[in-house]
Amino acid sequence: MAWPRERWIDHLPEHEGLLEAVPDVLDRETVRRACADANVDGTRAAAAFITVMAWGYGGVGYGPHRTRRILTGTPDAGDRLAEASRRLGKHGAVAAYASLSRMDACRLVGLGPAFGTKYLYFSQARPADTTALILDSFVASWVRRETDLDLNPLGWSVATYQRSSTRCTSGRPHWDVRPMTWNPASFRRWRRSGTASGARVGSTPWLQAPEASRAVLDTERAMA
Repeated sequence: MAWPRERWIDHLPEHEGLLEAVPDVLDRETVRRACADANVDGTRAAAAFITVMAWGYGGVGYGPHRTRRILTGTPDAGDRLAEASRRLGKHGAVAAYASLSRMDACRLVGLGPAFGTKYLYFSQARPADTTALILDSFVASWVRRETDLDLNPLGWSVATYQRSSTRCTSGRPHWDVRPMTWNPASFRRWRRSGTASGARVGSTPWLQAPEASRAVLDTERAMA
């Protein structure tokens, strides 16, 4: 995914070196590598977070402004992000999500679950079965359409994330998302074709399974 480098540098000049080093086209593997050391310290966690946000927002114009506002709205933002990553490794996805939802733990002012779960998804160790799944409006919309689970992704809710995680990793035959990855371009073509209603994972071209050991539910565009 292409992203507007200069716009990000204009809003985050103190991170110019990081932003200059990011490739012109961001893909999931690049973002994963950028997040590999997010649990080490606040500086590396903030750098990881910026990369996740650049990937998530893509060409959306207000992405850099919103990212700066989040990082400056909480004095110890980087340290909180690093601690969330450490909790993810030690205690799992739901515990890390819970920490990001609480101001007395790791929450950042202005950071919602759509991007908070993206950060957790990319920060988790590889190779491993994915436990920190992304939960944003795109994912919740698909889940609502394909199952009996109605999720509200717009506010922090540990109970909602727990329900989403349990269902996504339950291995139910008709909805096994463990090896799933989201293919945005195929999804758009599939949705325009008018065949969306009633489809299941096995018959949808926008859900692909290239890595049987990884569970992926992510989106091309952020929905904050």
